[in-house]
Order: sequence, then structure tokens, then C-alpha cells
Amino acid sequence: MINGGGIIMKRIVDYAQLFMRDYLKDGDVAVDFTMGNGDDTVFLAKRTPHGKVYAFDILMQALMNTKAKLEKEEIDNVELILDGHEHVDRYISSFKVGVFNFGYLPRGNKAMTTLLKTSREAVEKALKLLERKGLLILVLYPGHEQGALESRYFSSYIQSLDTYCYECFTFKMENKTDCPYIIGIEKKREK
Repeated sequence: MINGGGIIMKRIVDYAQLFMRDYLKDGDVAVDFTMGNGDDTVFLAKRTPHGKVYAFDILMQALMNTKAKLEKEEIDNVELILDGHEHVDRYISSFKVGVFNFGYLPRGNKAMTTLLKTSREAVEKALKLLERKGLLILVLYPGHEQGALESRYFSSYIQSLDTYCYECFTFKMENKTDCPYIIGIEKKREK
């Protein structure tokens, strides 16, 4: 968006949704790997009303918050899963678009965060399950301890991905320290 020659800055999750928008078609399968308060889940479900969305979280509060939003919007194409995102392969065999919004539950206990160990495992499995011409979005928050670990790891990890199979990008504010940012991974082809 342009405003008097400048860009109107949005919340980082708005940009994440902007990137996902063009990849989803009605009927696709999408995954919200960190449902939190349900914003990404609702977004994905509205973009593919005849498809299916799977949403993961380990916190019952996240599941309840998301369920309430889905009921309010009268959305019924979502399966809420109270389990860690590292177990994605137990529930689905492939998907077109997926999003990780790492960190902690907004307005929740900041001591309860995603952990690099399970986040790494989940992203590796997600890339195997991602369909060709699909998109995986990672929203990273380097401003807290676990977020800094995840941020350093995934920023390095994407540089190691095979360029024959994947195209990767980073979207972030360069003049702000420890601000949230996005990594996008598009799967071009299988090996």
C-alpha cells in the first residue's frame, strides 16, 4: 500500500497472509502449525471454503480461542488438533499452504513458547509434505530467548535448502532490532 509516496506498515501477520493469499485456491488443504488465537486459521479457512484446514497447538486455551472465532464466523472446514506441530505427519499427507507463527500465545503466558527442537522437526516434516508450487511461511520473533534461537537457526537453514527444489525469501524491517520477520519457502519440485 502506498501512502503519500511511503509504504503503510502492517502487522507482520498481515504480510504473512498477503504472501499466502495467491497460493491458495478453493479446495486446497492448508495448515496452521501454531493456531494461537486463530487469526491465521480463520484466514486460511476463508480462502479455501471447500478445502480443509488443519490447525495445531499444544495449549487448550489456543484451541478454545480459535474454536470461538470459527464459530462466530460460521466456519466448519477446520480440524483443530491439540497436539504439537512436530506430529503433523500423523494427521495429513500433503498440503498447499502452511504457516508457523512462532513464539508464545498473544496475551498468554510468555514463558510458554515454541521450542527450537520441535519447531525444527515440524518444519522439516512440513517441507516433505508441502505440495509442489506450495508455500510455507515462518513468522519469527527474535526478541525473546527461544525466538532468537529459532530465528538464527531458520535464517541459516533456508540457505542450505536445495535451490533446485526450493525458492526462499526473507521479509523484514532492516532498521529495527529484533523485530518479527517472515521467511517464505516455495517448493518448486521434488528431488
